[in-house]
Amino acid sequence: MKKTIIGIVLGSIFLAAPAYAFAPELSNRDEQSYKYKIVCGGETTDSSIDGNTTTSLSGSEGCKLVVKGAGSAKLAADMKCKIKDHSLDCE
Repeated sequence: MKKTIIGIVLGSIFLAAPAYAFAPELSNRDEQSYKYKIVCGGETTDSSIDGNTTTSLSGSEGCKLVVKGAGSAKLAADMKCKIKDHSLDCE
């Protein structure tokens, strides 16, 4: 019984790890705010980012980030995106 509980706990940790490893960020280094959306399959999430701020992005590998007036990029794990001079750049 004890081994079963330990197995369930360890299995849960390993299954949850990929979700926590996916942590893209969006930094806005312009003064103005921007509207953006994350498109994952048929689902779209709309949001905005204020000037000179950073936020974590939701979604998953392969979703698309679209920033109105700055550009778009396909999201990947630990990706860092920044908006500067009205242009989106992701690494």
